[in-house]
Formats: sequence, structure tokens, C-alpha cells
Amino acid sequence: MKKFLFFVCTLTIALGLHDVYTEDLHSDSAIIVYSHHGEENTPIELRPEVEKTAYIVDAALWNKGIQVQIPYINNKTENFSVEELTRLCTERNTRWAVTVWTVYNNGRLSWRFGMFDAIENRVRASETFFTPLMTVGGGVSIDSTVETSVARLLQKYDKSFPSVEFNRDFAVSVPQRFFCVQDGVEIRFGDENGISAGIVKDGELTAPIFLFVKNAQVFGTATKKGYWSRPFILPNGITDEPFTIKPLLAKNRQSLVLMTEFRDLAVYSAEVDYRFFISPDRWFLKLGFGMWNASTALSSFEDKAHGELRFGTGLSLLPKNRWPLRLIMGTGVSFVFSDTQYDFLADPLWLGMEYHFSRWALVGEFRLPKIFWYARDTFEKDRTDFGMCISFGAMIKW
Repeated sequence: MKKFLFFVCTLTIALGLHDVYTEDLHSDSAIIVYSHHGEENTPIELRPEVEKTAYIVDAALWNKGIQVQIPYINNKTENFSVEELTRLCTERNTRWAVTVWTVYNNGRLSWRFGMFDAIENRVRASETFFTPLMTVGGGVSIDSTVETSVARLLQKYDKSFPSVEFNRDFAVSVPQRFFCVQDGVEIRFGDENGISAGIVKDGELTAPIFLFVKNAQVFGTATKKGYWSRPFILPNGITDEPFTIKPLLAKNRQSLVLMTEFRDLAVYSAEVDYRFFISPDRWFLKLGFGMWNASTALSSFEDKAHGELRFGTGLSLLPKNRWPLRLIMGTGVSFVFSDTQYDFLADPLWLGMEYHFSRWALVGEFRLPKIFWYARDTFEKDRTDFGMCISFGAMIKW
């Protein structure tokens, strides 16, 4: 009896938690989980037609007032388990997950659709069809067949739904053109695992024709090996107007910084910093060397050249490295010397601001170094305020 009561209590709590986390799921939004198997064997001319499937589903759902959350989820492992679909819906606060599974095998194309309800934790409807290649008369034939299948799916999942008529005027099917100064950039609709629109060559790309909802925003991602991906939005959806992709920022492990520093007691003629990034463009170690002349503002410093060897570390405070503007915070120490005179300085906190281009950046730095007093008589000075230091310069990255 105790075991039975424990089981009932556990089940009650689990159901209660499920209701708490699912009762607020939006019934007017959905996600599309797309998967295509046998892609390596699919004829090249058919791949764009198969990839249209997710967009036809998108347009059909919009016709019924259900807004699809883009980017699509490209699930190449076909993990359409209840647990996985529930997790995806909960993360995106949506009730519906439409599974789109396409297969090319032995000369025929197959489609399988499912309408998963995250509140009821079950598949409400499914639809399957296939077509031999010899009967396929091109993309229009495939589009019409997919439209019919999606219409049946939407009618099946809820009998109260009225009959669905796919309105082709609701969708736009024109080739979107992209401009980009970097060749080799791949454009995908959705996230980095979304449907590929092609690779930029000679500064431009004309994407294949996909079906998109008219005047609806389209999300995409530009990617290239060795570069940070850059998301973008087509604010008016697919149009006949070209869209320019901003240059991607390279992922960097090393850099060289050249700066001039101004302070109340000296001006660097030059400073050179070398940075090694432990985490690309995020966390780095630095080694720097500068030369400056003491001014007459502090009489205890002779008016002659001094050298400063700096060691430190820094961290970018902004989480996304693809942003051109970066705020840097760091700490370090310095060794100052001139002939036989020497001392140590502390940089307990220094701040930097950088604006990055693909292979170089503009940099600025602010610091308030303090004398350690390790050898306080070497510069014959009893003060710890070494002055406010402001630096400007440029960075070369690789």
C-alpha cells in the first residue's frame, strides 16, 4: 500500500510539473524539425526541390494562423522521440512540432510528416507518401504533392479544423540574391544547420527558389570555416532586391598591437603588445614593451628614456565574438628600467575598447598603474600614483 501511495504521489507531482511547464505553451506557434536521409545519393538537381518541403509546411501553417519559429531545426539523426520533441517545444515555448522526414532510396523520394502536440505529449496526426523519380515532372509536381500531403496532415490532427486550401499566392517563390565581399561564405536559411542556399562566389550568390511566406521575416546565417558565423534577417522576406551580407570576422589566436600612450608624466614613442588567445578572440595572455621619456612634471624622474616590459591577461566582456565592438578588461604587472634604475608597477585593472574588422582592429586602452615600492629609492619617489595612461593604436590579427 505504501508503495502504491508513493507511486500515486510521484505521478501526481510529475503531472503537475508537466502542466506547469506546458500550460503556457503558445498554441499559435510551431517549430519544424527537418531531416533528409540519403542526401549523399540524392541527385543534385533534386536536392533543392526536396529542401523546399520545410518551407511548404511553413506556408501551410501560416495559412492556418500558426506562426513557425525560424530557424528550422535540421535534425540529421531523425531523433523524433517524445522526449526530444517535448524539450524542443518547451525551450521555444511552442505547442506544436511538425516533423518533416524525407528519404531518397532506390530511385524514389519518400516523405513522412508528423504533428506533435507538446501539451498532450503525443503525435496528433501523421502523413506519408512517396513518388518514383520517373513520375516526377520537376519541382512543381513535387510542390503540389507536398502541399496536398500537408493539407491532409492539418485536417487530420484536429477534426474541428476546416478544410485546408493551400493558397500559392500566400507564398513567394523568387530567387534571393546575396552580395558579400568574402568569397567562400555559405548562406543558410535558419541557423548554422539550416537549409543551404549556396556559397558566395565572385562576391555574389543567387539562391535556389524556395517557398517562403510573403512579407514575413526570414532568418539566416552566413558561415565560413575559420570565421565567426553571422546571423542576418531579411526584414521583408524573400524579394527580388539583393541583400548584402556584412563581412565575417576571422577567428584569431594571435595578434600584434601597436600603440602610442599618453600620460601625465610621459609619452610613449611606441608600444608593442603580443597577444596569445587561449580562447579565440575572448581570453588572452599578453606581453608588451614600450619606451617613454620622463617629463619635468615629476622632478624625481630624470628626463631620459625609460623602458617598460608588461605582462598581463585580458578578457572580452561581451559574449558574442562576432560583434565588431568589444570591451576588454584585464590585469597585469610591469617592469620599468632606465640604466641602473628599475622598479615594478602593478596594473590591478585596465580597460580597453576595440572595434574589429576581419583581420585588424582599432584599439584603445585606459589604465592606472601603481608603483610596487619594491625598490623605492631607485626612482627616488615616495608616491604610488604613477599617473593615468591612455593608449590608442591598431591591432593586426592572425
